[in-house]
Amino acid sequence: MRTKPLLPHFLLILSLLFFISNQAFAQKSKDKKDKKTEENADSSLVEHQKKATELIEFMSGTLNAIGSENTPVFEKQIMINNSFNKIFLDDKVQVEDDLDENREIYMYKDVQAYLQDIDFFFKNVEFAFKIENVEHFKGNDGDIVFKFKQ
Repeated sequence: MRTKPLLPHFLLILSLLFFISNQAFAQKSKDKKDKKTEENADSSLVEHQKKATELIEFMSGTLNAIGSENTPVFEKQIMINNSFNKIFLDDKVQVEDDLDENREIYMYKDVQAYLQDIDFFFKNVEFAFKIENVEHFKGNDGDIVFKFKQ
């Protein structure tokens, strides 16, 4: 009767145990990385939402300053011609002209024209944006888009 050597079986079992344990550790390591990535993404999302909210507050202040008779004309012109770039992508952004409450036809204007209308039509106006809900989603280009509801 011939006995089979145990060493090859032992090595096979040892190799399998090593492979399985290595996979388990790799999975834990991957899970930790995924958790960190998720935490960073959540932190980044909160930070971007905070910045977007601050931008809306800045826009509200800018609109109120343009619509105030106490703001010097020179400062209004700076806001109309330059400061809008901090809020909007560029001067080609179209804004719904909602300044006339009785208008029945929707009109859209370049952002600078809209800001000039605020200056022209109002002496003391107060724009207040009360944010009740903030949603986010990915746009067609993969960028995160925030949707504020008031």
